[in-house]
Order: sequence, then C-alpha cells, then structure tokens
Amino acid sequence: MPIDYTIQKIDTQNAEEAARLLVKEFHKREPLAHLNSADPQEFSDYILYLSIQCAAQGLGFIAKEESSGRIIGVLLASDLSDSVNASPDGSKNPIGALIDSLNSTYFNKGELADNTYLNIKFVATDANVKVKGMVVALISECLQAAKTLGFQYAQAEATGNISQHIFANKLGFDKKATINYSEFEVNGNKPFISITEHEGIQLLIKEL
Repeated sequence: MPIDYTIQKIDTQNAEEAARLLVKEFHKREPLAHLNSADPQEFSDYILYLSIQCAAQGLGFIAKEESSGRIIGVLLASDLSDSVNASPDGSKNPIGALIDSLNSTYFNKGELADNTYLNIKFVATDANVKVKGMVVALISECLQAAKTLGFQYAQAEATGNISQHIFANKLGFDKKATINYSEFEVNGNKPFISITEHEGIQLLIKEL
C-alpha cells in the first residue's frame, strides 16, 4: 500500500523529531558511521543544533507521513562557506579530515563567498518505510528553496554508492573529485581501509 507524505520545511516544532530520525538512521546506514570518533552525545547535540539552525534559515526539509503525522524523511543543509572557510587544518576526527581534504581539491579555504554554494549535509529516511523517490523529492525541494534564497550552486559530499547514484544520475550533479577510502591517510594511518563495499567519497556539484 503506497504511503502518502508531504514535504515541508523544518520548523522549531519538529526540529527535534527530525534530528532524532537523522541520528538513528545515520548510525544504521552511513558507511562512515562506525568510524566516527566523535562522542555519540556530541554528535546528537550537533545534529539537533543543525536542525534548529535549518529551521531558522529555511534550509531543512522533512517528509511527513499524512496518516500519522510522523517524520519519515529529513534533509539538513547549510551555507558551504560556513564549513569550508572555517574548518581548521588537521582535523583530529578522520571523517572531518576526509571531508576537508575532499573540499580542498576544489575550493580555496577562506575564499568562498557567502550564499553561493549550498551544502547538502545530511539526508536520511526511515528504514522501516519504503517510499520510492522520497530522497529525490526532499533534495529537489531543497534545491528550489536554495535557488530562491540566491544560492548559485548546490554541493554534496556523497559517501556511498546509493547517494552517489542519486545525486549524479537522478539529480544531475557533476562529480568534481573522489577520494578512495583505501588510499586516504591521516597521520600515516588509513582509517577507512576497512570500507570495501564503497569506493570512496565524492564531491558533487550542481548549478542552480
């Protein structure tokens, strides 16, 4: 039986529920999740902070099941300049170091203008609900909102095969760079070498 849902912006009333779903699904399905060295509570607090920020900026979206009113999908986005210009060199977290390295292949730190590139940071759907096309619907709604707000491009750091396929083949993003998990080093170590089912992380960009 098909599930009816609506896409709407995150607001202060549902930001916490959206953050809970994202954290739960991140730990279940994100290829890099088991290598995340951040404290679990610290990560949860960060996602809640980001969700509330998205509510204020109009850059977060949820898919809400019509029959129950519960959130079954969530997208959080932000201005890429916030992270690229501010991110310190030599991140202690391997995931942070990986993302910094990926973005540095295309962007010069400190030179990215505000309100130019939208960073699609997290997209998650409820694993217990199978709805075809919901991720594409969430991202498409966000891209339209970003264009209305004056952003010129959208950017994503896609970590797995499915997300890379969706951004490139369903949404028309262009692949600008790839870092293979088996080759990336931090302080002489290869923290992602155990990931074999995904080739690497990709930097994808789309003009709005």
